[in-house]
Amino acid sequence: MKHRSSSLNLFKLIGLFIFNLAVYGNPNPPNFVVFYLDDLGWADTSVPMQKDIAESKSDFYQTPSLEKLAANGTVFSRSYSPAPTCTPSRISIQYGMTNAKLQYTTVHDVLASKREIPKKIISEYTAIPEVLKAANKGYVSAHFGKGIEIGWMKDLGYDVTDENDIGPNGNFHGDYTDIKSQTPLAEDNPKNIYGLTDSAVKFIEKTTSEKKPFFMMVSQYSVHVPHAASPKFIEKYRKLPRGKYCTDKDYIDPANMTQGYRTCVWRLQYAAMVEETDISLGRIMDALEKAGVTDNTYIIFTSDNGGGLLPNGALTGGKANLFEGGIRVPMVVSGPKVAKGQYSSVPHSQWDLLPTIHDLIDSTAPLPKEVDGGSLRDIWENGDAGKVDRAAPAIIFNYPYYAAAPVNAMIDGDYKYMKQLNTGEVRLYNVSTDLKEKKNLAALMPEKVSEMAEVLQKYLDQVNAPKLEDVYPARFAELDYFKDLARENYERDLKRELAKAPAEQHAAIEERLKKSLDENIARQDQQIEHCKKQMSNEKFIGGKN
Repeated sequence: MKHRSSSLNLFKLIGLFIFNLAVYGNPNPPNFVVFYLDDLGWADTSVPMQKDIAESKSDFYQTPSLEKLAANGTVFSRSYSPAPTCTPSRISIQYGMTNAKLQYTTVHDVLASKREIPKKIISEYTAIPEVLKAANKGYVSAHFGKGIEIGWMKDLGYDVTDENDIGPNGNFHGDYTDIKSQTPLAEDNPKNIYGLTDSAVKFIEKTTSEKKPFFMMVSQYSVHVPHAASPKFIEKYRKLPRGKYCTDKDYIDPANMTQGYRTCVWRLQYAAMVEETDISLGRIMDALEKAGVTDNTYIIFTSDNGGGLLPNGALTGGKANLFEGGIRVPMVVSGPKVAKGQYSSVPHSQWDLLPTIHDLIDSTAPLPKEVDGGSLRDIWENGDAGKVDRAAPAIIFNYPYYAAAPVNAMIDGDYKYMKQLNTGEVRLYNVSTDLKEKKNLAALMPEKVSEMAEVLQKYLDQVNAPKLEDVYPARFAELDYFKDLARENYERDLKRELAKAPAEQHAAIEERLKKSLDENIARQDQQIEHCKKQMSNEKFIGGKN
């Protein structure tokens, strides 16, 4: 009887396993760590981002943890951020959609705010954490660091976040303990690099001890300005052989530098900040190893847009423009079945990540119907032999910006088509071979130009993408509102202060408040004039002075 009972129990266990496998799929769903940097350039690491191109890596910055990740995974040479600035990229990666379809295309998107697009995005679309929940596999999701500006990360479905201030995590949270007091972060925690690392490690320890699969996004505040780094690492780089782009000014006493140079340009500090961010990556990789889950965890290393500190290696441009330097970003991936020590040049965008995760967890829930991206599983596992099938016709960029060169663009295979929205001028580059985008092929390949222009415009029309002719009026209306608000605040403050002060102080109070009002109005008028100048900006990069 005892033998028969044991056999029955064994059959029950096998039956339960088969049932669970049928219902839930893989009994050990993979984990995901997205290590997301802010403004890291394509060539800002010690890992070459493209084979045989010396200028695709730094000759000065040291990122040994990323080197280890690359040895265990694949480097993707043509990975694109959704936009050339942070907020639209950060929204896009969460929802798997182009910025054109999301209708949120720039930092401080005045047209999106006017149309209440942030509320629509949060309430109507499905983000990565919700896709994981729909798979019914027990995933726990966490987000640490810089958010998406338009809402709280918990409203996207994240189970664990570190947002606990008066507003969602933004750039200032990489400089201060909280916004209200503006108490600077400790010197040994520049850009909150180590604070985010501690949160990430604790989350890994907790979820793995509970045997739960997880998705974790560590969204670093580095390497965004103002730059910050620990003194000991700055001194390390002071003693190293000079990098190609270092100058004598980088080696003077920082007390003799202007604040702008010290916090935005000083290459020794930037190098130290990059390395300290790499240390964070290494500690997270060590935590995964210690927990015994490395082999079942995808680690995705990338940046929200192109480099903010120029030059950008072999690429033209940088943050805030649609040349390759503004949108081609470093990308290294390791994980189950990801090819090791390999390179891939298949172009893709960060809005491909959501469908990739949906594919890798073998979710039986339908993919959100609005998703533009396609799964990267094939190229992660097979490199250049793989392909990406996505809903969008190509990699689309919609950048009708009021403060700099307004450009729309599309990448399809080897070619990039660009259109200047003020002038209508078009350009065509083979960005697989012409990384610096020096040879405009538009006149030589008119049929290709016409073909790509038609595909891009058809998509933009289908998704009701923001148009430049609507952006400028929205910006002017906003600036006029700011002027009216300044006048209202002046009248309110004047009335309140005069009511509390003796008569002999009234003239001084009125003079002080009027001076503040005039300065505020002058600032808004300067912005209005700047915007008017941009309406005739004929460049593809930068603003009109």
